[in-house]
Amino acid sequence: MSLQRVFIFVQIGMLLVFSLLPLPVFAEDTNWNRVFTKQVHDWIDNLSSKDEQFKEWKDAKTNIQALGPNSRQWLVTLQVRNKPVGYLIVEEDRKTDPQSDMPSFILLEYGLGEYILFNESTQPKQFPGQPVYDGFASFWKISQNGTTQYVDAKTGEQYPTIVKPDNPVMSTLAKTDLAQAGLALTRHTSLGTTLTDPFDQIDWMFATPVSAQNTEITWQDLWKTTDQEAVVVTASLFQDEVMAPFTVGSLHVWGENVAYIGVWDEGLRFLPSAYITKVGKIIH
Repeated sequence: MSLQRVFIFVQIGMLLVFSLLPLPVFAEDTNWNRVFTKQVHDWIDNLSSKDEQFKEWKDAKTNIQALGPNSRQWLVTLQVRNKPVGYLIVEEDRKTDPQSDMPSFILLEYGLGEYILFNESTQPKQFPGQPVYDGFASFWKISQNGTTQYVDAKTGEQYPTIVKPDNPVMSTLAKTDLAQAGLALTRHTSLGTTLTDPFDQIDWMFATPVSAQNTEITWQDLWKTTDQEAVVVTASLFQDEVMAPFTVGSLHVWGENVAYIGVWDEGLRFLPSAYITKVGKIIH
């Protein structure tokens, strides 16, 4: 599995690997479990019936794992013949009406392919790691001998000790920026159907960011592009110490105007456009 990270610093030292402790899956509340399960399968059914890329999800089995203590976030892994084919990152809506006993959930991210987030093949092996989810900046947090290390949740790459995580960005998004109960996938388009490395062509390194051309980046700008036009997202992470480029492959629209941008990162990762425009730039 290749790594798609560009570091602004020189990386020194060996890559250490550690292990993720098992975490509880569900609360004991039967009603909570029922609502959670139904919502997850609603999203799976919606994606598998609307976008041909997700057709394999129709017959997939699901495995649920909690992400970090008190995070109220879950990794849903989809498997076919014991092989991962995709995932969803689901969070319980923290703004749920406290007077209601009915929980609600929001979809933070979803993706296709064998290399899911927090994958067993890339997780730390020697020391326990705490999974922390925040979009492109997701990581395992490893604490040992008075030091803290961070291992990328997608690639298993250990970041140099000089890097420090950003303040969480996903939690700053409005609920209206995210897919939630009642929203269906209404439109989708492809900007490329095969895995593309942004370094195959490096024109984007010298191009003008969309943000410099328009007062606001919108998913409508991407909708107008064709699959012959290379579009790259460059994300600035870990307090600007890490620059991560991703080629855009797809665009999904939920409801009228909730968009998720699919980027190539060892498979397609779909993240809210509102998140992407906070941490990066879209470049033609």
